[in-house]
Amino acid sequence: MFDMVPVARAYLSLMRDVSDDWKTIIDHWSELEKQYRKEEHNPSGCAPKTYRMLKRLKEGNYA
Repeated sequence: MFDMVPVARAYLSLMRDVSDDWKTIIDHWSELEKQYRKEEHNPSGCAPKTYRMLKRLKEGNYA
C-alpha cells in the first residue's frame, strides 16, 4: 500500500492508539517491513518469516 500511496505512511503512527497489538506492530514496523520485502515475491504468496515475527510480537517476545 505504501508503495502505491506513499503519503499514507505519514499516518501509520496513528495506528499506535488502536490497540496494544498495533502499538507493538508500529514500534517494530521497519523490521517487519524489511523482512516482508525479502519474502514479497515468494511464488507461494506466503511470507512465513514475517508471519513468525508478527506471532512473536503478539506473544510479547520482542527479541
